[in-house]
Amino acid sequence: VETSLPPGTALVAYARYVPIKTAREKPKTERIPGKPGKGTPQEQTGAYAVWILRSGDPNPGFVPLGSAPEIEALVEAWRKEAAEDPPPAPAAGRRAEQRYREAALRLRKAVWDPIAGALAGTGQVLVVPEGVLNLISLATLPEGKDRYLLETGPEIHYLSAERDLVRPGKTLQKGSGLLVLGDPDFDGLPRSLPEGPTVVKAEARPPAQDGKVLRPGPESGSPAGSGAY
Repeated sequence: VETSLPPGTALVAYARYVPIKTAREKPKTERIPGKPGKGTPQEQTGAYAVWILRSGDPNPGFVPLGSAPEIEALVEAWRKEAAEDPPPAPAAGRRAEQRYREAALRLRKAVWDPIAGALAGTGQVLVVPEGVLNLISLATLPEGKDRYLLETGPEIHYLSAERDLVRPGKTLQKGSGLLVLGDPDFDGLPRSLPEGPTVVKAEARPPAQDGKVLRPGPESGSPAGSGAY
């Protein structure tokens, strides 16, 4: 994967995982956003992290991002604001954008700011999201007082998996000359068969009589015998 990264590019792969607890640690329970019954514990504690691989650097970095339920709640709040129709009045539109920026800023602090320093100087970021992070657009997260990552960079593209970067190692050789085929006889058989598989004509099944299909009897040359099935 590293050798397939174009110069000036970084691969950012998010991951949702279940941290392993030692025997001395008490298992934590966290609330699942959107589930009925406040305080319902998770059977297993989830968390998000991200792997970072820059072109020319064979050693990837690993950055834990924190609790999965907390990040998923931030994603839900961002989606709610992003789905709101813009009000027609300019003043109401500015207030709606401010509410969006506040929700998006909280999400940015959770999923982007922890890795922004490692991406400094990178012109293009290839992102492999996971879980609810598939539902967000990093380019729409706020930057500064009134701008967005889409305007300031880096350029963000999405991949379905890290292996999308890998290209075939062997280049196929192109043929030479011209092969022309015409006037095919689709119903014909080859005049001569090559050694190997044998073409066998299928015999027609005897017609049914009174809802029964008859087996070929000895008179037809078949050892199967007579009878119906």
